[in-house]
Amino acid sequence: TRRSSDLCRLALAARPARLVCPCHGATFALDGAVISHKFPIPLPALPHIEVREANGAVQVYAPRPGP
Repeated sequence: TRRSSDLCRLALAARPARLVCPCHGATFALDGAVISHKFPIPLPALPHIEVREANGAVQVYAPRPGP
């Protein structure tokens, strides 16, 4: 089981617009495609998830865990 502390927090870089993972040295396009990384094996694209902006915060829709 993964803990929330095991997950990466991506940063949004402004120019060019991209998502950056500072702990793994990977960058992603805004559509989730891998731009660059330092891994010896291929890195998968980011998953597509439904989000919305509300009152200045980004809200992520996630399914509730099953029984």
